[in-house]
Amino acid sequence: PLNGWDGMAASGIEVHHIPGDHISMMLEPNVRVLAEKLKACLAVRQNSSHT
Repeated sequence: PLNGWDGMAASGIEVHHIPGDHISMMLEPNVRVLAEKLKACLAVRQNSSHT
């Protein structure tokens, strides 16, 4: 599932499964899942940069 991205990120890759395909993941209701996962990832990153 990394599709070659593992060689591009020195800190590694974290894969999240989002319902839908490349287009439908950006449409309701799938985009809600994407938004929640993205918010959680950003919160973790923000919290780790404050330490």
